[in-house]
Amino acid sequence: MVKRLANNEFQKALYTLLSGAGLTIFDVVPKTASLPYLIIGEDLEKLDNQNKDNDYKIIETSIEIFTDKKGFKKGKEIQEQVIQLLDSQPLILSNFSIEKIEETTYSNRNSKEFLLNGIDLEITLKQIS
Repeated sequence: MVKRLANNEFQKALYTLLSGAGLTIFDVVPKTASLPYLIIGEDLEKLDNQNKDNDYKIIETSIEIFTDKKGFKKGKEIQEQVIQLLDSQPLILSNFSIEKIEETTYSNRNSKEFLLNGIDLEITLKQIS
């Protein structure tokens, strides 16, 4: 079996799920972007050393939710929407099966220009082809 990177395929599936639900997602945020929007953040892919074969990967990534400065309510509503989507809709991947998706951290931060809510995820995948 040819070893494959899981993070690109996972990010495409996550983008398809979230954008299909009407959420605005950017890789690079244009200057004309209006709030709210999401960014699928940096990711880290590593082998799952708990398994004896190397078919399992763990991806750590974040979803960053940018909203205006009228309070954290909107960002928390979007956080909840994202979690419900992840819990109820299957992510479609062709070379991997998703063994587990775990939300590890929820965060809410305030900056000068916007409010930032975040969700950190840890995903365990098994390569199937």
